[in-house]
Amino acid sequence: MFRFDKKKKIVDSLDPFFKRLNILNLPAIYRGLLIFITCLIIAILISPSIPKVIPMYQAGEVSDQNIKAPRDFLFEDSVSTNKKRLKNEEKSPSVYDFDANAPVQAKNRLLSTFSQLREISEDSADKLSTAEKRKKFQELLGISISEKHFRTLIEHRFSDTVASHILALIIPFLSKEVVNDKTALESERTKGIIIRNVQTQKELFITDFSSILSLSEVEKALAEKSREELQNTSRSLRLASVDIAHRLLKPTLTFNKNETEAKKLKAREETNPVYFKLKKGEIIIREGDRITEETLIKLQALNQLKKESSPLFSTIGIFLLILVIASLFYAFFPGSIRRFNLRNKDYFLLSLILIVMVVIINSSIFLSGALAKAFPFLPYNACLYAAPFTLGAILIAVVLNVELAAMFSVVLSIITGILLENQLEFFIYPFIASIVASQQVVLCKERKTLIRAGLITGVVNVLLIFCFALIKKSLFNFDALIYLSFGFFGGILTGIFAAGIVPIIEIAFDYTTNIKLLEMADLNQPLLKELSIKAPGTYQHSIMVGNLVDSAAEAIGANSLLARVSAYFHDVGKIKKAAYFIENQIKGVNKHEKLSPSMSSLILLAHVKDGVELARGNKLGSTIRDIIKQHHGTSLISFFYQKAKSQQNPTSQPIGEKDFRYPGPKPQTKEAALVMLADAVEASSKTLTEPTPARIQGMVQKIINSIFTDGQLDECELTLKNLHSIANSFNRVLTGGVFHQRIEYPSPELEENGGKKRINGKDKKPAEEDKDKPKTDTGGSERDLKRLGISKVGNKHSSNG
Repeated sequence: MFRFDKKKKIVDSLDPFFKRLNILNLPAIYRGLLIFITCLIIAILISPSIPKVIPMYQAGEVSDQNIKAPRDFLFEDSVSTNKKRLKNEEKSPSVYDFDANAPVQAKNRLLSTFSQLREISEDSADKLSTAEKRKKFQELLGISISEKHFRTLIEHRFSDTVASHILALIIPFLSKEVVNDKTALESERTKGIIIRNVQTQKELFITDFSSILSLSEVEKALAEKSREELQNTSRSLRLASVDIAHRLLKPTLTFNKNETEAKKLKAREETNPVYFKLKKGEIIIREGDRITEETLIKLQALNQLKKESSPLFSTIGIFLLILVIASLFYAFFPGSIRRFNLRNKDYFLLSLILIVMVVIINSSIFLSGALAKAFPFLPYNACLYAAPFTLGAILIAVVLNVELAAMFSVVLSIITGILLENQLEFFIYPFIASIVASQQVVLCKERKTLIRAGLITGVVNVLLIFCFALIKKSLFNFDALIYLSFGFFGGILTGIFAAGIVPIIEIAFDYTTNIKLLEMADLNQPLLKELSIKAPGTYQHSIMVGNLVDSAAEAIGANSLLARVSAYFHDVGKIKKAAYFIENQIKGVNKHEKLSPSMSSLILLAHVKDGVELARGNKLGSTIRDIIKQHHGTSLISFFYQKAKSQQNPTSQPIGEKDFRYPGPKPQTKEAALVMLADAVEASSKTLTEPTPARIQGMVQKIINSIFTDGQLDECELTLKNLHSIANSFNRVLTGGVFHQRIEYPSPELEENGGKKRINGKDKKPAEEDKDKPKTDTGGSERDLKRLGISKVGNKHSSNG
């Protein structure tokens, strides 16, 4: 029996998702390195500037003084040196590795594989199925092979004759210099390449590439050679041999990036610098002379020589201080805040926002000084009060969470205080404003909330500036009025910036904010409209699940908007095979009837992966995709599992549960767990023949207990108290909103005949229900089947996902 991951390869071929690389998915060890680099960048940004002794000019300007060399010294012409080094680097030939041992390796691997498979096939005690033999063949040989060709090899008993046919096709080509794409070598023709033998490490420099073949040329030649070598063999064997030979072919000449870079680096290091020599007292530039490029280089060298002091020690001190603060928060918050579960991209975003905020504050300091010079009536610090200090906290509160925004506010406020010469005022000002601003955007669902947060931040800024003015006893002067105006303007500006930047972060970092969720909750979304057309039953099911999770999320304090939107999209994968799910089978035609249990389970399992692909294609965000992956957890498709066991040959290998379980992962968040529970409860509720409140309550409790005991809720933060609240919420929605009681209005015939109904010309009273007669739950025997999406009509089985 195939394992699930092998089945998935057969049904869906290669999933391009697993080929995609994400540079933000760094190993955990790099988080510390990211914090280190971030602190270093910030320390450099806020460290004191290097004092300039010699005035710096631009080419073409006129010098306003005479400048002489203070002593004899040599200085490097960096521009000319770099040009010379780059030129030598470009001349350095690229290095290609040649694997001369490729034919021997291919031969040994092929013969060994055939030998092992031949022994397995001839062993009468061996219980391996054809599929397992094929899997072992692929693992040993390192290639994939179709079932048809593998059966051909079995028919020929993996004979050495077949192996020799394959070797005869590939050995001549593996002995030659073969590259993946020969066009890449065209750019190397002018300077040649170095071919290095991997085994002997000998290097050969060539400029003639005529002996080098491309992989496409080799494949064409192999096809021609096969017609000659295998003309006396059967067609099936010839096709199988050619297919295996094609797959065993590989480039024997590969580009060695490390060696090439090492050669270039060596050429660069061996390049002699270009120096200028200045004598003591030599005039570098005279007053009134124009500055040339050569003069600029000399002035730069002289300036480097005449540095009186270096900010090195202060930069190191600032760096260590920021590193200690960041490390303390990094160590403290994950253990103190249960919701604090950052991913690698979150760390990257935090670092980026912190660096950008420092740059913005630095720019505000520069702009403040420039405006003070241009407009003497403006106080020097006026622009500082208008700086968007709270922008970072707002962005983090919207995209991540408010606790993290509070932590960020502390760190940024400390940095701001250091940057502004340890002024306590400029620690308090950004800190208080950031805390208030981040609180205003908690669970922000509309973009106008960001503007409103900016207005409130402006008011808080005014209050803080007012307090500072009272403390300094400078309230009643013109400067205080300017500060108050700039502070209010800075708050509004922050709200506007946040409203524009949040969508950029959503797109660039694949975040799903509440604002985006509210937009996705529109039932006119293209994907939901497609679901309503192609899978109307699934669409109605998803809407009902959304109602259930919305109410339950409010009851346990989870994100109800995220839960509801995730519920809308959790089964979108059924669009691709809608007819295989019972809620979409209008005429009762069951396509599972003619399928094996194994294939039916594959179809059910595939709707999760299909849903993830559709969510990615429609840019629903990683949060929604994660819940789609997790909404079945690792639960068992028990009906098809039991059916497969009942149909199993007693002499064959036992069927494993893993082949009939969803790949998971289990729900990681409260919202994902709610979708899982509501999905199962809503599906099971449709099987109730007489949905009384007691039966609904029993059904809900049974479903939740079943999922809980199966361990599907082990990895999320739901408590037993939460599960009790969820059950009550589900009961309330199902009893009052779905299966609510309706008044049975009497028909006109009953009214005209005094409560009697005419049947065959006679007046009859409606039969009264025998209240003492015990009621039989006619749906009880089918309920468990239907919860799994199985219809018992005509022994047909369909999925409800």
